[in-house]
Amino acid sequence: MEHQKKDLGRRATDAMVEFVHAFAGIAARLLDEEKLPTRDLPGYAECRRKVRYRLLPGYGDG
Repeated sequence: MEHQKKDLGRRATDAMVEFVHAFAGIAARLLDEEKLPTRDLPGYAECRRKVRYRLLPGYGDG
């Protein structure tokens, strides 16, 4: 029984490490993808300053 608890704890830790890596990768990609429209689309930088939640439309509108 004790061995199963240790194994479960190890798997949970491994899953958390994988989740953190995946989240970091997605966040890095999103930030990188914002560079192109900010650079190439007139007015996009101003829109970014006005609209905080572009990933989830409608979220945070008040």
